[in-house]
Amino acid sequence: MVLVRTDFHRLFIVSIMAGVFCLVMARQGLPQLYGNATLDALVIVVSKSSLLFALLFGMAHYGIRWAGINREAAYMVASAVCLLLACFAGPGAELYHAAKQAGYASVTLLAPAIAGAVFGYIYWKGAGYDLEGDDVDELAEKANQFGNGGENAENALIRTSGSEYFDGPVQVRNSVIAAVLGAMIGGIIFAATFVFFVGGIRPQGLFSVFLTLPGMKNAVSQVFVGGAMFGLVVLTVPIYVGHLLARMRDTTGLADYAIIGAIVPIGLGLLLYIVGVLMTWPFILPMVSGMLVYRKYAGLEPKDVREDIIVRERRALVGANHARRRMGRVIGPAGN
Repeated sequence: MVLVRTDFHRLFIVSIMAGVFCLVMARQGLPQLYGNATLDALVIVVSKSSLLFALLFGMAHYGIRWAGINREAAYMVASAVCLLLACFAGPGAELYHAAKQAGYASVTLLAPAIAGAVFGYIYWKGAGYDLEGDDVDELAEKANQFGNGGENAENALIRTSGSEYFDGPVQVRNSVIAAVLGAMIGGIIFAATFVFFVGGIRPQGLFSVFLTLPGMKNAVSQVFVGGAMFGLVVLTVPIYVGHLLARMRDTTGLADYAIIGAIVPIGLGLLLYIVGVLMTWPFILPMVSGMLVYRKYAGLEPKDVREDIIVRERRALVGANHARRRMGRVIGPAGN
């Protein structure tokens, strides 16, 4: 079996992302541990959390490889558990105890679990698979052989001694996880655009309905956390619908997904007449970004073949324009 390869660069990226997330979750506990949320305290929290997550997730990765598993679900579950441990091993424990006393510990645990699953999915998709068994010379030899009328030329599946290769029609996968990831990133872009570029809008007022967790008092954390949650609620379904439109058009390119991402908000606005476009145009850039993220992380799959046909009579297997479909056989009185 081809396993997910060990990619230290990708592990470093997701570990830093995990450390920043733990910092946002742990802001309430910083004063109790460090006296004040100084720059040094922030760096310490990010460094410790990133290192702990990297160690835990690295061990989980090798354990998954040892078990011979290459599915994304295994990496998502492992990463979720690792991020929970990394978040609540340090100052995040103060947040958990406060949430437990207030009666919403389950929500506090859900946020890092979802984020950890996303980080695990990012690693699984970005790291790729082992290169062992990818013999390009043998592939070229067999591809040329099949191209000249050899065996299995019509199957588009070429087997070498180490791998299998497919050259048939493909389409972008249906992936709720990729839609969620694209929606969260699109929501962050939406929030950052309005707060930092448009101006005049306080993040507290824009995302207050999505910010029930303590420790979200500063603008930066509100933009990232509030924006991600806002995008999760508002953009997930439009991104998935845009993907379905792309599948209907039989397109798989990044440019096609970007164009569809720009068209969807305009189309939804036109449903409300011209005034509706004024309401939906701010979502063009977030939708384009979300569609690109979806295309990047959803991946490709072979197109399905036709559904099996149940045949009761062999003579029914004639073409659509066959004469037998227009003309019936005449049976005489004597059977002739």
